[in-house]
Amino acid sequence: SDFGMKSSYVSQMKAVAISMTDAHLIDITHEVTPHNIREGAFILKTVAPFFPMGTVHVAVVDPGVGTSRKGLVITTTSQILIGPDNGLLIPAARLLGNYTVYEIQNPRFMLHRVSNTFHGRDIFTPVAAHILNGVLFEEIGPVINDYVKLDFKEPQVTNNTATGEIIYIDNFGNIITNIDNVKLN
Repeated sequence: SDFGMKSSYVSQMKAVAISMTDAHLIDITHEVTPHNIREGAFILKTVAPFFPMGTVHVAVVDPGVGTSRKGLVITTTSQILIGPDNGLLIPAARLLGNYTVYEIQNPRFMLHRVSNTFHGRDIFTPVAAHILNGVLFEEIGPVINDYVKLDFKEPQVTNNTATGEIIYIDNFGNIITNIDNVKLN
């Protein structure tokens, strides 16, 4: 998430999760640059493959909270991704493979009071807990095809030149680009 560690937001989400399921909770990070969907998507994409089969990820970088943007559950070959429909989940879903996107619609699987500004706590975390407790995806909402598709651009390779874009800069100053395994003449 982009919540940081100074607020109680992370603890509120964890409190909801542990009140509904006995799942083991692991924090990937809460230090995504605020509202930086691409950064959050990159981090989720790079870490998800290392989690075991059946992992349920709740990811929240959500500058559109309180708008008409949808909430999503995405099933993949090995894991489940839950969060806002802003592209955050899509790179990881593509990498994990064979994904299906469901729109969260059924209020039975949300907290009774849903805040306009905290869907991570009130919608995404309860939905994750219900899934872990055996609720079928189809009960949460329908399969959809109209969701935000975030892509990391492909590098352009011409002659002996590769042109790409910076995707992420880590805490050590390492610059990660979309230029990966490019063969130059």
